[in-house]
Amino acid sequence: MANQPRILAIGCGGTGMEALLELQALYERYRGKRPSHVSFLYIDTVAPKSRGALRLRAEECVLLRLRDPAEMVRNPSNSAVCEWFPSTSDIKVQTVVNGAAQIRPLGRLALHAEPQQFMARLVSCLDALTDRARLRETEEDESIDDQGSIEIYILASLCGGTGSGIALDVAQLVREQLKDALSVKVVGIFLMPGPFQGKAGTNLVKANAYAALKELDYLAAPQEPVDFKFGNRRNLMLESSPFGLIYLVDHVGERYDTTNNVGQLARQMAYLPYLMSTASFGTYVREVLHNLLPQLAGKGLVQGKRSTYASFGIATLELHESSVRAARQAFEVELLTKVLADTEKVQSLGDLNAGSALAKCRLEQFPEHLEMHLLEFNFGDPGEPVDKLEEIYAAAAGLVDTYAKTFTGQHLAALRENGESAVQRLIQDISRHPGRIPSALKECAHAQQLLKEMQEPLLARSKIFESAEEERRRAWDRCREAFKSRRRRKREPAAQEWKDVVNRLVLPARLIQKLNQNAADAIGHLVDRLRQAEQWCRMAINNLENCLEHLAANQVLPEKPPGPFTRYGDATSIRPRPDPHKFLAGMPEPRQWFEEQDASILAAVAAFSEQEFAPAFSREGSSSATHLLLADMDRHMTTLERFSVPMWAYSSSKIPFDDQQGVHHLKVMGVNKLSGETQVITTEYPSLDLVQTGWPDQVVYLQIRAGIPLFALTCMEDLWREYLRRSEDHGRKICHLDKRWAGWPELLAHAFDRTVISAFARGLIVSHIVRSTNGIFEYNGGSGRITGLGTSFLQTYKTLSAEPQLVNALFRLSPAAGNGAAGKKRSELWESLLRDRVEAEDRPLVEALLQSIQRMEQNEFWELQPK
Repeated sequence: MANQPRILAIGCGGTGMEALLELQALYERYRGKRPSHVSFLYIDTVAPKSRGALRLRAEECVLLRLRDPAEMVRNPSNSAVCEWFPSTSDIKVQTVVNGAAQIRPLGRLALHAEPQQFMARLVSCLDALTDRARLRETEEDESIDDQGSIEIYILASLCGGTGSGIALDVAQLVREQLKDALSVKVVGIFLMPGPFQGKAGTNLVKANAYAALKELDYLAAPQEPVDFKFGNRRNLMLESSPFGLIYLVDHVGERYDTTNNVGQLARQMAYLPYLMSTASFGTYVREVLHNLLPQLAGKGLVQGKRSTYASFGIATLELHESSVRAARQAFEVELLTKVLADTEKVQSLGDLNAGSALAKCRLEQFPEHLEMHLLEFNFGDPGEPVDKLEEIYAAAAGLVDTYAKTFTGQHLAALRENGESAVQRLIQDISRHPGRIPSALKECAHAQQLLKEMQEPLLARSKIFESAEEERRRAWDRCREAFKSRRRRKREPAAQEWKDVVNRLVLPARLIQKLNQNAADAIGHLVDRLRQAEQWCRMAINNLENCLEHLAANQVLPEKPPGPFTRYGDATSIRPRPDPHKFLAGMPEPRQWFEEQDASILAAVAAFSEQEFAPAFSREGSSSATHLLLADMDRHMTTLERFSVPMWAYSSSKIPFDDQQGVHHLKVMGVNKLSGETQVITTEYPSLDLVQTGWPDQVVYLQIRAGIPLFALTCMEDLWREYLRRSEDHGRKICHLDKRWAGWPELLAHAFDRTVISAFARGLIVSHIVRSTNGIFEYNGGSGRITGLGTSFLQTYKTLSAEPQLVNALFRLSPAAGNGAAGKKRSELWESLLRDRVEAEDRPLVEALLQSIQRMEQNEFWELQPK
């Protein structure tokens, strides 16, 4: 793993503050905290803001105070400031308690007002960043470069007063402070004026952006070193731009994807240093830029400009936490739904073998040994009471009852035991397979019906038993009547008759009745067990349905609408599927679990969800944003590409094409992990490189377009014209173009007819167009003399545009005429521009003339014909 440089993110002005807060939010969301190799520094003329829990520490903030600006610019000891600050008559000098009011020189003046305070805070910040003790705070996947490699990211808007006014100075001061470091890279990430247009109090944004860009462009390839003084002790020399690379971000993409939300664009700005601070993106992009930047520095100038500018776009496909919560809810709902699903039938209970048991409990004939005998009754004793006969009958009936119990006991006990076991097995089965509960309910009802049909005749008192009882009562009545006599010959026959009725009718009927009662009791016991099982099934279904209803009713908060650079994916489409069998197999006692209250059931579901669902969306899980991309690559890649295009605010016809020579493109996608599965992405998109991030909840697509010459884009007419509009009454000095390079030309040749420019340039070279002593341009050619072409280059250009014959005559002139006149004329025009002797309105035309003359010198004729 390549060592990670330390990173210092510096926010300048209000937009810089927004970007730092967005950067902090990224770290807290995706890493939990800001990494130890990253530090922040916020510089502004107003106190730092906070956004909820997002805030910067006091030691990370520098508040620029400008208490007495008039005295500062008037004091001779501040002569270094007076070299660049406009005269007090040109600009209203004021304090910056409430900000710089979009006045760039005030923002810069505030930085220079207290140089020692700023430097002390800067030194403290850099010391903390480079402290070796920070190495002990690194994460497992980090390896910090301990040799002094540092990257500085300066985040600011080019449109206001503070950030736009101080970005260059801050970059140079930081670079100077780190001059002894092994490697220092300073990167500017600047917001263009697009999102501010049309908002109240932003009438200077375009002019400010133009001025800031013009300064940056000049320092990209200065004609000579520039003195840079900060306070009375720091005298530096700028020989080149302090920025190794500058990224420009605006509100309109190449495909017209527009956002005017500064916060969203600030997040886009923050994403780049965030990615560069990670091992995956940072290592890859850093290696590419390490090879690319020297190539850019060695490239030839394009229309006098270095190609040190870039644009970038970052789009993400994310699994929002609310989507993951919704997927988890769907997982748990599906789990209980599957638990309740009517999937299989249970094994038939039948009659629980009750019919077989009953068959074994039937007697063919009444056992003789159960017959009642009257041997113990003494008929010779006239005092022997008749009640003794009842005692003898009761004993005989008891023997019959005992015999009935003994005879049926083994069979009915086996029936009970086997029946209970069958019901228990049924409960255990449906506890493990709840989808069988509906079938179990039907089976329980069917078994009960069968048993009740068997039990019903057993419970009914048979007519034989009733007839026998009736005959016994009659015999007994006759016996009692006979026993009123003390004579044996009357009592004994009556008793014997009664005995015969009991033995022949009563006891056999009683035995059958007892057998039936015992069997009915056993069957009733099984019916009760079946009824309990049925009730248990209904309770289980009711509990599960209540829990299912509770889970389905839980409202997942809707996702916060994403910004234009973020797309949310549906986590439900890639979530794991619950296995109800595995869920129930993990229960120590599923039957008891079904009897629990809702809270216990929901707790068990949540525990299983945490065990089975949560790992799928973890770092090494099977359900990640990468899998979401792979599942529907055509749709998601189109979305990511659409919102990853470089953010420019200019006409797409003015932006260099993707395949233009010298314009370099980096396309990097961060996926959860690299595998054979993800290789299909590079197969479909060969220009796209993959890096492994380990981030399961997002796919990040980064596009960088580097090597663009800023003003060679020739597409800043609106900024240039807004700046020119400020030229009246010295208004453009509010925008603070440093007087030492204010005359550096910006080439806007597209604003003029090239044929007329070429003719104009040829006329200047051969002296057919000259400026008279009174400052009027005149034509003095072979066909005569035309006076009064105009008092300015622009007026002369307009006159020539209305004279096509004159343009034709000038166009036919040889550009080599005058024996070196072209070089001489170019030098004269160049000197006029540098010495600021050309009016602002004429500068673009003069720059175009210079370009035309330079091409004539190099014999690079334009293939144009006069109109």
